[in-house]
Amino acid sequence: MIYTLQTFQIDRKDYSEFIRITEASRSAQEQRGERIVGVWTVVLGAPERILSMSCFDSLIQWQKAQDLPQEGGISERLKLVKDTQTIVLRPLTRRQPTEDAQGDNPGIYTLRTYKIERKNIDRLVDLSENHWWHWAERGLRHRPLAQWLSIMAPETRIYMISHYDDLAHWEDTRGRAPEPADPEMRAIWKDGYKAVQERAAMLIDTNVQILRPISSWRP
Repeated sequence: MIYTLQTFQIDRKDYSEFIRITEASRSAQEQRGERIVGVWTVVLGAPERILSMSCFDSLIQWQKAQDLPQEGGISERLKLVKDTQTIVLRPLTRRQPTEDAQGDNPGIYTLRTYKIERKNIDRLVDLSENHWWHWAERGLRHRPLAQWLSIMAPETRIYMISHYDDLAHWEDTRGRAPEPADPEMRAIWKDGYKAVQERAAMLIDTNVQILRPISSWRP
């Protein structure tokens, strides 16, 4: 399984038409072997673009989908695009966004990337998925979706997407949370922040973008 992360530069006035075509074409794209995971606009941390994530069984499946004629709405959507870039991601975590999210609150998402030495990749993934994420979900109430490694991109980095209720929720999680009184939660809190400290020591650099979902489905 591979994921693609594609950015589109289009005029803001064309956003609604871009999304209309994307949503109308979702079932046709799935028949071509592409599952669209989510569509967002970048609102903070990078130039404003539309960002779309898709999943394919393999690079061969991705290539077959690209080789098919771009018919109907998708061909019309291309006319709106001024510039685009696609990178390819390989899943690192067991958890992956395989289903649409439920609930009425779309919230916000963060796209965080990490640059680390290759020898530390497995350990960083373990610290995230098996330690920090337990506290993130139970204590901080945000939802990490997955981590990936870029395998076709200008730079090799780890990518991670998480969901928050809103910007205030994201801001509230930036500092160290108070130690819980409950013994079970205290153990998860200690393990989580210990993992964060070890993970931080591995980072060469990191950055984050704030994303707003704009499709009727979201991961």
